[in-house]
Amino acid sequence: TVPGPTFKPREAFHLRCSVLIAAAYVNLRLFNSRQTLEYTKELLQCEPYLSITHRLLAHSYTAEALVMEDRISEAISHLVADDVGSDFGAHLHGRNPFDNPEPASTQTTAGNIQQSQALKHTRKWFPNNASTAKVLVQYNLTVAYAFRGELEKAGEALKQLSKFKEPNAEIPIQAMLMALYIQVQLGNTDTARKIIKQHCPQYR
Repeated sequence: TVPGPTFKPREAFHLRCSVLIAAAYVNLRLFNSRQTLEYTKELLQCEPYLSITHRLLAHSYTAEALVMEDRISEAISHLVADDVGSDFGAHLHGRNPFDNPEPASTQTTAGNIQQSQALKHTRKWFPNNASTAKVLVQYNLTVAYAFRGELEKAGEALKQLSKFKEPNAEIPIQAMLMALYIQVQLGNTDTARKIIKQHCPQYR
């Protein structure tokens, strides 16, 4: 007998994608931009069968690696690509595409029990919903514009965050700091003071 449930071709494909994106992440954290780009390029070649979660991560990691190499224009192209933002509103069979998959069969088998136990110890994806994913992509786009010195474009991109966040969600602190940086660099000190007073009550 085999030590566990057999792999279906599609499951093996998704496992390969998971290994590639994990390798890209590790190399990114090690500041090995060249190797990161090789892994993400190989992953993006798996279209059209690539999951939207892996597509998000591949484009985001590619952009960050390109920023490390001072290839800002190329990085921006990965953050404004249609397939980075348009797919995140989709739901597969009424489920959030960022959720962990459920076992394919409801029949009680040793394989399904083993998989269910494993999922209990698996941390949920972050971002775990479509709006948060779009906010992250938009914030990364803002940073890329700021790196290129296009502060007006960075400010406009930052304003779009409110369109993508959940209705009652707070603006991330990183976005507030980016807004403050942009206004200071543009010489808008009064606006910078207003941002501080609005988001830092202790300085009112």
